[in-house]
Amino acid sequence: MEYNEAVVDYWRDHYIDEKTKLCVLCANTGLFNITNARSLSGIISVRVDYCICKTGQAMRNAYIKGRQLGKNHYYLNLGGEIDDKR
Repeated sequence: MEYNEAVVDYWRDHYIDEKTKLCVLCANTGLFNITNARSLSGIISVRVDYCICKTGQAMRNAYIKGRQLGKNHYYLNLGGEIDDKR
């Protein structure tokens, strides 16, 4: 699996809980959900995004590769919806 090593290094330095060894952004699920998060100006987010951890990078890469190969697998697209349309 190819990872962006600069991002992985940054993630390791800043976003791993030392006790649990879990990603503090996504708890090693690879996704973080900011649906209904509200900005200071009141804008509400409706996004689910891939995390910068290795799991999130692997999921993003699988989605991209699946799209390129035309596979009939279900992958989460960046908009947070199941994408089965190839």
